[in-house]
Amino acid sequence: MTISGLLLVPVAVVMMGGLPDAPWQAPALTAGTQVLNAVGALFLVMALSRGKASVVAPITSALAPVLTIVLSLVVYQTPPTIWGTSASSSPSADPL
Repeated sequence: MTISGLLLVPVAVVMMGGLPDAPWQAPALTAGTQVLNAVGALFLVMALSRGKASVVAPITSALAPVLTIVLSLVVYQTPPTIWGTSASSSPSADPL
């Protein structure tokens, strides 16, 4: 998947009409995100190979949204409103 993505970079550059005027932070943040994604995928494979899938799979799929919500509450220091709490706990908000 990575190789095909890298092979399509010239196609994307041609479709954009050249390289954009992006600051140096954009590629650096993209590379950092991809490294973290690769490490996370490696840890997931290691966890599935060493633990029970019935335990590992629900933890890995359900824990990411919970950590995102808790981290955003800590970073933004904003308590959730009653509407936000009810919307995030409603059955229609379930992505599955």
